[in-house]
Amino acid sequence: MLELGAGADILRSLGWLYVGLIAFLLIAALWLLTRWWQKLMGVIIVLLVFTGPAYLRHQERSQIVDERKAKYEAAKALFDERCKTAGPKIYRTVENVEGVLLLSLRPDDKAVNRANPNWPDAGLPDEAGGDAYIRSFLSREHHQDKRNLRGYLSYAPSDLPGYRYVDVLNEDGSINRYTLSDAGNPDIETEKKGD
Repeated sequence: MLELGAGADILRSLGWLYVGLIAFLLIAALWLLTRWWQKLMGVIIVLLVFTGPAYLRHQERSQIVDERKAKYEAAKALFDERCKTAGPKIYRTVENVEGVLLLSLRPDDKAVNRANPNWPDAGLPDEAGGDAYIRSFLSREHHQDKRNLRGYLSYAPSDLPGYRYVDVLNEDGSINRYTLSDAGNPDIETEKKGD
């Protein structure tokens, strides 16, 4: 049991005094009263006086717990319902894809953003942003071992190549296409694809 010093001993003593007082009053009710119905009424009165307030507090707490549980269940049901229709949906998968269209770019990581708790990417502060985000789609993946674990990205040749191109949707509706400038070079070239 966790000991809290002298305060714990005092509280423990008060608890035993409380129990002792109840026991003393129960014995007194049984000893001093003469008729059986008086003894029964005395015991009931002692128990109601000393345990009634605790029972009422327990009922209030139980009601509060039930109300909070009902609110939680309602909120969870709403959350689960909204999760069914949230975010983009994947309707089919396609093999041997040469490129990808990014509808939005992750912004470049700035040092001032790391101290901002309202920064949209606060949960992923070390993820690539801007041009590095685009390069991550063009890079080749390398495994350190042969298990099915994710590897690291590099521009060196690999049996797991990245995409050949990445199209990025601009705010004005135009699309820019990004490709690696030449094999093994991490620079990217941009060409305007169209509006």
